[in-house]
Amino acid sequence: MTNMNHLKIVTVFLLSMLLAACGGGSDAPPATGTTATGTSVKASGVMTKGSVIVNGVSFAVLPATAIRVDDTTGVLEDNLKNGMVVRVRGNRNDDGLTGAADAVETENEVQGRVTSVDTVVNPQTFIVLGQTIYVDAQTVYANLVNLAGLTAGNGTTTGSIVEVHGLRDSAGNLRASRVELLGALGANEMELKGVAANLNVNGADTITIGNGTLDMVVNFNTASREPAGAAINNGDLVEVKGNLVGGVLVATLIQREDLEDAEFEPNEGQEFEVEGFMAGFSGHPGSFTINGRNVQTTAATIFRSGSEEDLGNGTKVEAEGHLSGGVLAARKITFKNKRVEIQATATANTATSVTVMGLNVAIAPFTDNVGITNGQRYRIKGFDDGGTIIAERIVNGSGGGDDWLKALVTAEDEGAKTLGFLGGSVTANLGTNLVFKDAGNNAITETAFYSGVTAGSTLVKVKFNAGTFIVNEASLED
Repeated sequence: MTNMNHLKIVTVFLLSMLLAACGGGSDAPPATGTTATGTSVKASGVMTKGSVIVNGVSFAVLPATAIRVDDTTGVLEDNLKNGMVVRVRGNRNDDGLTGAADAVETENEVQGRVTSVDTVVNPQTFIVLGQTIYVDAQTVYANLVNLAGLTAGNGTTTGSIVEVHGLRDSAGNLRASRVELLGALGANEMELKGVAANLNVNGADTITIGNGTLDMVVNFNTASREPAGAAINNGDLVEVKGNLVGGVLVATLIQREDLEDAEFEPNEGQEFEVEGFMAGFSGHPGSFTINGRNVQTTAATIFRSGSEEDLGNGTKVEAEGHLSGGVLAARKITFKNKRVEIQATATANTATSVTVMGLNVAIAPFTDNVGITNGQRYRIKGFDDGGTIIAERIVNGSGGGDDWLKALVTAEDEGAKTLGFLGGSVTANLGTNLVFKDAGNNAITETAFYSGVTAGSTLVKVKFNAGTFIVNEASLED
């Protein structure tokens, strides 16, 4: 973003302050200190204040920390806001929870006028510069409460002006982590970042950016290039700034992001963390990509807030490990949404939802859907979005055996032998004659099982006799 009234420039005598935590996402303590020590690390993901919390690590912002916000350098720490997607170069302490940042960079994904808003669908969406943008329960709003505060217009002179941070999913859709309502938009201040496609250099110099269904045409024929003279190719990550003319974004500046941000790229053997949506999943152990970064899992990879069963295209994860041969060798995978997995028979369905176990599951445009027939059994993988289950993948279920539900426990009563899931939408009665298992699939006692359950933080899988809600097995999953 280039609106200078949104930035506060550092003066030579001004010291950065450590800010107290004021948002969700991590319970890591604030980092302290005046020098960056510990293991060298580079990280990218959605941040929370206090100081700069990325992927559960609280990086202290020091007087010498270089901060850049949308190409403006010498910026104060308080310009870094909850929900912004940042890249950090620094050091992580041995506790794995604190560190210090040498450099922090953040850039929005899109800035422009809103042309469409849909608050009826799940998840809710809006469109800016031809980009379909999804919001969820984790999206941070600034200067508005929710999407109801946005007005759609023609995109050129009318429509709410917004700046959006977020991550692209495997289909190229933008999943918003922060939506900020702006008051004004100056000349050449429409901005769009994404992967270049459909390059046309036959005197036109145009590309498209989007999800392949709804795209923005970008004309960069007369645009300045950074780095100077950089070639633009299909597959390049670019950032474009300019004006919307006749439905085309006419660029005054186009930047090759991969060439501009080399300092945040990990070196061979260096610790690296990245957050985003999986694509190109080949199975586990196996490989996939996050934001174009190749990731490899092995039998030794640890999973948090989910299990290897939750891996799949479109799933939001954080991968942590080190760079080996240009690939992130994942030591740990953390699932970023509240995972839900169901195997049961469909009793009703529409183009946008399916009912299983009496639960309504939303089918989004990004859902990988095999197609629903009532009376057939399906396996659904998705997440709990503030009380609404959003399906990421729907596949045919197994021909026999149990129905089951895997989700975060939201209530637990050992005396009554019950577990609550999905905010009370499902209550599982754990009576007699059932098997209890730990996260390693080993049989354990009932007492040991309940000792391992904490409402609000423990993922549990309960199996039912097919077509009933009689539990025959309960297992700890995390």
